[in-house]
Amino acid sequence: AAPRRPLLELDRAVLKELLCGTPPSNQPQQQQLARMASDTPSSAAASASHALKLACLLAVPCAALSHYIGRPWRWFSLHPLLMTMAFIAAAGSGITVKRMGGRTNTLMHGYAMLSAFALALAGWYVIYQQKVMLGKPHNTSWHSLQGLLAIGGYALGAAAGLFALHPDFGQYRSSKGVRLAHKLASRAASLAALVAIGTGYFKLADAYSTPLLAAALVAFAVSCAFFEAPTKRPQPAPRLPETTPLQAIGSE
Repeated sequence: AAPRRPLLELDRAVLKELLCGTPPSNQPQQQQLARMASDTPSSAAASASHALKLACLLAVPCAALSHYIGRPWRWFSLHPLLMTMAFIAAAGSGITVKRMGGRTNTLMHGYAMLSAFALALAGWYVIYQQKVMLGKPHNTSWHSLQGLLAIGGYALGAAAGLFALHPDFGQYRSSKGVRLAHKLASRAASLAALVAIGTGYFKLADAYSTPLLAAALVAFAVSCAFFEAPTKRPQPAPRLPETTPLQAIGSE
């Protein structure tokens, strides 16, 4: 049998845990517990509920403006509806949920952004078929080019988020450089999308109220996408003494 170690030669972390009730240098353990807490069914349900409520809140003015600008309702009317639902409602909720942090919120962010990409593709298909039916050329305006840039940026962001930054199997999920590049590129794509929405509403506006309402909606989406609310940083845990009372007694 292996010889038993003397009490005073026990691991310092064990002695501190026995004396103080909390393990020292427990930051990795706290992070592990936080990740476990964020993966509970209740946390996942809360994140999904928050994302859905925000998406619905943003979808109401999007649908109202799309109905107003697209009247009388026709095939083309689906284009502004789907695009605003994609880049304002779905993307706005996904970006906001991501700032809550944690694995579950990151997954909800990915689902919301994938939904935005799918809705944007559907909106592009509507306008593509509209041009085909009218016999008009494609991609001849700054509005259309900005929309294509936004859709392409969201496609790249979805690929990077899935294969590089997924919280479970992303190869570069811990790389600050890759995360920063993803964040900046996604912001550029979102900016292109919002500019495209603004120019689209302005082109079809028949009254001053429409571009003003659209500008207010886009401004709100910009504030959600680009400006982060300050958060209170957690205070670091107090450092425990390097020498425990048992060690002090043994050294006398």
